[in-house]
Amino acid sequence: MRHTLLPVALLAAFLLQGCSTVRVETDFDRAADFSRYRTYQWIEHEKHDDENPLMRDELIRSHVRGALDAQMAAKGYSRIDAGRPDFLVAYFFVTRNRVDVHHHYGYYWHTYPSVRRYREGTLIIDVVDPQQRQLVWRGWATGTLHRREQAREDIERSVIKMLDRFPPK
Repeated sequence: MRHTLLPVALLAAFLLQGCSTVRVETDFDRAADFSRYRTYQWIEHEKHDDENPLMRDELIRSHVRGALDAQMAAKGYSRIDAGRPDFLVAYFFVTRNRVDVHHHYGYYWHTYPSVRRYREGTLIIDVVDPQQRQLVWRGWATGTLHRREQAREDIERSVIKMLDRFPPK
């Protein structure tokens, strides 16, 4: 019984991981000293960001800020509203329409296509050194945009996965 549980548990963990459609990447400045970072402030969005509907959406903005503030607090960082922070944080959204075409083989080597159209979104989080005004860390999570009702959960999942890699080791 015990020997069968381990493969079943590993298979279940692998399948659950495969269900996650969020792909996360990060990059950072190898010369930056992340150990000195304790406090942060948000960088306010610029006017040209208002052209992107997701950047104008107050609920989406509060979901991102709430998720990021919660994850930063869990890591021991404090957001301050006044004074000199150790680092600055900004975020951006990029969306695009995607089309996937797959060819399936049927009887007698006949193929038939299946077409899937969807909207893909990327959430980008930047960490900036305020003294040098230089980007020191960037994380981005890309995945399929779902229904509006799932936005908060999708954003939280993306932020958690990105900030698992902050600070870099």
